[in-house]
Amino acid sequence: MFLNDYETVFILPPDYSPQRVDEFIEKIKALVTKNGGETTVIDKWGRRRLAYPIKRHREGFYVFLMFKAPGPLLAELTQFFRVNEDVVRHIVCKAMKGKPGSPTMSVPAPLLQTATTPYFRPPPAPPAAPAAPGSVSAATAGVPVAAPTAPTAPSGTAPSAPPTAEASAPAPVPGNPIPKEESHERPPAPAPAQ
Repeated sequence: MFLNDYETVFILPPDYSPQRVDEFIEKIKALVTKNGGETTVIDKWGRRRLAYPIKRHREGFYVFLMFKAPGPLLAELTQFFRVNEDVVRHIVCKAMKGKPGSPTMSVPAPLLQTATTPYFRPPPAPPAAPAAPGSVSAATAGVPVAAPTAPTAPSGTAPSAPPTAEASAPAPVPGNPIPKEESHERPPAPAPAQ
């Protein structure tokens, strides 16, 4: 009979003693071996906080189990998890080839230590003080600055006046008034039709 690789994670109530957790794992191992399979990896992740309450539990004891078994065992194992009131939540899936199953097994020890240490964001750098007019800042020291020049008109035309704020404003769109300034107020409501 062909054996597939499977993995399961199940959560037991947090008030379980270590002996009771071991007894439950032995029940699952017996179920797997009775149906022609074999357990390969057992990893107790321990007591962890749940993302949301499940069956009035805020924490649970996580257990990861990898095993080789024939396909029909999955239905029986899932039924065992569903019927058993001790299981808070469970999942059984086919293990992917070449991928380690347990997150604690897949991360090398030095990386696991850095992954569990909290990360603190460095404080932001203080803002730079604005430079006084005519002074040289550290950012522009040694960089030549060109003096502003007046725009030159093409040959044969009269020089034009420098652009003003009105000239650089966008052209009005028919039916839309030009906003005077950026404001976050609501425009006035239209008058009711009579």
